[in-house]
Amino acid sequence: MIQYFSQYFLVLVTIILTHRISLKFCPIRGSVTSSLIIIIFAYLIQQTGFEIHFEYQTLIFGASFIGMGIFESRPYFGYLFASIIYLVLYLNLTPLLTGIGGSLGFTAFLSYGISRFFHKLKNSL
Repeated sequence: MIQYFSQYFLVLVTIILTHRISLKFCPIRGSVTSSLIIIIFAYLIQQTGFEIHFEYQTLIFGASFIGMGIFESRPYFGYLFASIIYLVLYLNLTPLLTGIGGSLGFTAFLSYGISRFFHKLKNSL
């Protein structure tokens, strides 16, 4: 259970950090900067003895795709919803898809699309 919470926390922080940095600079610079910050933070935590798996690094990289996609100002509910969908899709679809880039991009696209759909649906009601 704690593993899922830590994965969700990393995804949520990466999405928010990428979005905030993207608003100040550009989406690509925001993605690279946020991924670098989170990976350095994770590396420092790993040096204390806590083991960080390769899966966390791919989660961070994939979550930065969503942060780049959410370029306009969105409520924090959108962040929460997109990160939950991304984590569920990542855990279920990544073993079925080959290659890191294709599976991460596909799960990020689906999670952003689903969260965007529900955001538009909520606003139309």
